[in-house]
Formats: sequence, structure tokens, C-alpha cells
Amino acid sequence: MRIFSLLSLVVVLLIVAVVAKKQLGVTQATAPAASAASGEASAPVANNPQQARQLTQQVQQDVNQLMQSRGGQLDLDLDNKQP
Repeated sequence: MRIFSLLSLVVVLLIVAVVAKKQLGVTQATAPAASAASGEASAPVANNPQQARQLTQQVQQDVNQLMQSRGGQLDLDLDNKQP
């Protein structure tokens, strides 16, 4: 009786695994098409090394500006909380 229940459990797990794999395959196949159709912003693509360097520098500058502005906001928030 235990063997039957263990065997049925294994069969059920295999069925669930196959269905999940098929579902993930369908989701991954439709995701790029859905994002392209919805008009979402996509990441820029660099076609040569010079563009890649420029893109990297631009991202670094943007991150630095964001960090600096966020750091100033945090300082102001801390100053306002002190009595």
C-alpha cells in the first residue's frame, strides 16, 4: 500500500513538473512580443565598442547624479528630524 501511494505521488509530481515547464515556455515565448507591442522603453543597444563605452559612461554619470541628489535628500531628512 505504501508503494502505491509513493508511486502515485511521484507520478503526480512528474505531471505537475511537465505542465509547469510547458507553462513557463509559453510565458517566456510571449513576454518579448508583449513588451514590444505595449511600447515599453527598452534598453539601448551598443553596436560597437565606442558606443558601449559611451553608454557605460552615461549610465555611470546618471547613477552618480542620482546618488548625489538622493544623498542630499537624506541629509535634509535627517536635519529635519532632529529636535
